[in-house]
Amino acid sequence: MLRFFVSHSPAKKHICAVLLLASVTACLFWPLLFQDKILFFGDISLYFTPLLHFQRGETVGAGRIPLWNPTILCGTPFVGNPQAWPLYPSSLLLFGLSPEKVPGITGALPIFWAAVGTYAFLQMRGRSCSASLLGAVAWGFGGALVSKMQFPNMVQAASWLPWLLLACEGILQRATARRSVLLGLVVGLTLLAAHPQMFLLQCYLAASWTLWRLAGMKHGKRQIVGYLLLGFVLGIGLAAAQLLPTLELVRHSVRPDLPLEKANRFILPPYAVLTNFLAPNFYGNPASPDSPYVGRGNFWEPCCYAGILPFLLFFGGAICKFREGESRFWFFVGLIGIWLAVGRDAGLFKIAFYILPGINRFHDAARFLIPATFAVSCLAAVGFDHLRTTLKIRPRKTVTIMALGFTMLDVVTFSRTLNPVMDGTAWRDAVRSGPQNTLPAGRIFQENEGEIWGAFVSYRSYEALAEESGRRAFLQSLAPNLSVMSGWLIPDGYEPVRLTSIDRVMSPIKAAARRGELNLVKAQLDFLAVNHLAVWNRVPGKAGIVKPDEESSGTRAALWTNWNPVESAAEGAHRFNSPDWDGIPLVEVTSATALSNPPSNSGTLPVRVADISSDLVEIRLPKTHPAGLVTLADTLYPGWTVSVDGRLAEPLNINGAFRGVLIEEGTSVVQWKFDPASWRIGQFVSGLTVGIMALIVSSVTSRAWQRGSACGIVRNKN
Repeated sequence: MLRFFVSHSPAKKHICAVLLLASVTACLFWPLLFQDKILFFGDISLYFTPLLHFQRGETVGAGRIPLWNPTILCGTPFVGNPQAWPLYPSSLLLFGLSPEKVPGITGALPIFWAAVGTYAFLQMRGRSCSASLLGAVAWGFGGALVSKMQFPNMVQAASWLPWLLLACEGILQRATARRSVLLGLVVGLTLLAAHPQMFLLQCYLAASWTLWRLAGMKHGKRQIVGYLLLGFVLGIGLAAAQLLPTLELVRHSVRPDLPLEKANRFILPPYAVLTNFLAPNFYGNPASPDSPYVGRGNFWEPCCYAGILPFLLFFGGAICKFREGESRFWFFVGLIGIWLAVGRDAGLFKIAFYILPGINRFHDAARFLIPATFAVSCLAAVGFDHLRTTLKIRPRKTVTIMALGFTMLDVVTFSRTLNPVMDGTAWRDAVRSGPQNTLPAGRIFQENEGEIWGAFVSYRSYEALAEESGRRAFLQSLAPNLSVMSGWLIPDGYEPVRLTSIDRVMSPIKAAARRGELNLVKAQLDFLAVNHLAVWNRVPGKAGIVKPDEESSGTRAALWTNWNPVESAAEGAHRFNSPDWDGIPLVEVTSATALSNPPSNSGTLPVRVADISSDLVEIRLPKTHPAGLVTLADTLYPGWTVSVDGRLAEPLNINGAFRGVLIEEGTSVVQWKFDPASWRIGQFVSGLTVGIMALIVSSVTSRAWQRGSACGIVRNKN
């Protein structure tokens, strides 16, 4: 195929290039694409697979997009979660594949898409087909993307980087409304891919590219800028259904801003700047039992290997073609990206953290290596073209084929080690036979989740999970979120973007668990409806339940005839977390004057909860009961409305984070429904944007057809 690629017409060359990239994809990801093998390490099992399991149950089983995820943290938003992608096209895979299979596919296919986009962008910039192919292989299949496959949303979003530059370049070369629509489509899909940090980094690179290109233009700058802005506005509008709920969630989360030391968590160590590009296993590799990783942080965040030849060609292109503006641009982008990836100690990241908007909201300076390695690949293509034109060795085509073949073999050989896989049947059997499946329904609290992370999710080596017994122990360990796949609801769990309210409540309880003092927070666990305490034992198969015969008095919903008013949710959470809390609900004072005068008689009455769907909860009360306060140990969040026997009522904040409502004697049903305004407005804006984009395309197409028809009439007359 390579010989055919370098010796035929441009159209056939492009087809062969895409087929060759598809072949490399198949070779690299054959077990994931064509066998029953799945990704399972790290965040795949601890977060994304449980999330996809929940989404599949709601989307495929119930035929709708879930807005709320009740399975973790006593409930948290699902649409708007910046780590979830319910509106992205890859969600359609859930209709044909099991949830554990999807993360591998949503990693492999976007990497192919990234490689094709890189090839197309380099072609547009005038590179030869062979140089474009080399750049596409270096970036698409190199370590910078493949090492991030345990974060499928990151790979999905990053795969749009070359397409974003391609769309911007299209407008720079010829500004039209149709090209603005294409840019809007790319921007919208990048946002829906659900990794805001990747979108931000791509926007900075696209803005830098656009400013550099505009600086060399004399005419038409305003028109170009206008069409570029139109494209970005259309893209933001297209993604509004997810973007607006995300902005609302971030406003109520613990991550509106990060301190510098946390943003500096994973970096490219200064001593590894050259070795990570030339000898990526110099400090070991977690996939190697004989040589585990011994560098700083983890292996995959600063991974940036793009092949030895492309890295050398990067410097070759910079030296030989430095007079060309594009070579200088990519050289400085690569240099600055690497400088930023080194972190705060190098100085530049610290400046960017305080100056550039959005940088202070995300972890890990090492992720600047993604745009940096893209720049390395682009300049490597420049260097390869220069080498081919000045090379005196004959035959030149044979040398080209050898260079491309060596690069493909080099990056594929390295990247194949980056993501351990396991048999899908073994994964499903281990989950089905886990200890959580032997328990009655209720909420479960994991006492020692930190030990599970330390035992299985190692930055140094995959050895603990190399054998099937280790994988089975991991999947049966009741690790965070894994129990969700068995139908459990958990009051804690792993969620990178947690609500401030529930974090304020759960942090002291988790601290008590780490100290072995859960007896001090028994009243709090009872209110959270924790029916079982789980503990993981290092002995395989011994994970189980602490005190299984002890019945919890906790209930998810209850009717109270006495309560204590507080002035704010923060005060409610503080008093709830106090070791001497008496178990009486703490209600934030609102306009409901009855809060300050609760009935004199005291007591509580458990009531039945019926989960109609993830977004609709009904509480059914007995036929005879007194007036009082009905509490539900689920998170209160903007967008939840409550009705009492069909009449809207006022939601109340209970214990700083949970839901409650006042009812009268004889009430039958209390219904909680989640339908946030951010979702409704976002849907409208997205739908409107789709209509505008369709109108622009149809208008342009209609005018082109009319011009073509008119030209045909004129020719016929002549």
